[in-house]
Amino acid sequence: MRSLLLVPLLAIACATQSESTSADNCPMSPFTNGAVVGSLTESSAGPSFLVKWQPPPAGAWEPPMNYYEAPRLVASPASLVRGARLEAPYALRVELAPLGSYLATSKRLSLSLEFPDTRSYAACQHPGMRDRYFVEVVLELDASGALAKSSVSPMKVDLGSI
Repeated sequence: MRSLLLVPLLAIACATQSESTSADNCPMSPFTNGAVVGSLTESSAGPSFLVKWQPPPAGAWEPPMNYYEAPRLVASPASLVRGARLEAPYALRVELAPLGSYLATSKRLSLSLEFPDTRSYAACQHPGMRDRYFVEVVLELDASGALAKSSVSPMKVDLGSI
């Protein structure tokens, strides 16, 4: 008798799980063709650099500009990154701490720009925890600390737990 009750309960549980995972209608964050533009800009507070990206194609979802205003910055070591601010539409200024002692041992700096879940900015829904959208930025510096090479990865998503 117990096994007869268990089969319908499993079917209901599987259907509910399947329905909840397919209910994600939130758009991907539209950060495309990102690039570091120009060189490092020096100031008394430390160097900074500009990351630009293309606007979404016509007809695609576009978040309000405040979506990009304050990405969470993750770097190793974390003390090298001071902040980021939207400098112009589709352009973020990333501010670094002075790099003097860091350059003595390393010529490569990697950091992530993490953007919020799009469900806070679009009329959409998805099950589970917040999603994270991020791009990886890599700076390669020469012996003097000038930017020698850079790369910006395509947008990646880390789906929140369900």
